[in-house]
Amino acid sequence: MKKCHLRCWLPWMPVAFTTAFVLYLGRADPRVDVFCSTQGKSLSLVFLPGDPRIATQVGKLTKDFKAIEDTGREGFLVFGPYLAVPAGCYRITWFGQAVTVGQGIRFDVFSTDLIPRVLKDQVVRSEKTYPTAEMATLAVELTQAVRGLEFRVWVDSSARARIEQINLDRLDCTPRRR
Repeated sequence: MKKCHLRCWLPWMPVAFTTAFVLYLGRADPRVDVFCSTQGKSLSLVFLPGDPRIATQVGKLTKDFKAIEDTGREGFLVFGPYLAVPAGCYRITWFGQAVTVGQGIRFDVFSTDLIPRVLKDQVVRSEKTYPTAEMATLAVELTQAVRGLEFRVWVDSSARARIEQINLDRLDCTPRRR
């Protein structure tokens, strides 16, 4: 399912028309993956490997633009997209495959606006060889808005991995009453 995030919600535009327009955008440019929510608190963004906001230091984009694969070197397999996001709770999920993990594949959420700069990290030490597996999920709470939120994946030279999708979901931070 194509997802699209509209930066400007037009309240006078009917939801059905907006949804049709977003679906048109998704078909017009396969790199566009947007999600529109009619609820103000809900937000989901999906980043695909062909997205120009997602970069690689030691990987390569596959010919079909469906994954970023490692090249046998140590470094960042993916990094970016340097998003400006408001304070709130977020979940970042990486999807792909890890055939060999070497010393471990490190997933982290990073921002130069906050101290500590690495907000959360997780090292994956087991293979994820399903056709497309959920490789890691990190939840972070931002107490202030940031201008450059980044999702990174670090691999060593013996890791064999590919990233096929990164999801960012805004969560409700309000404590639930019992």
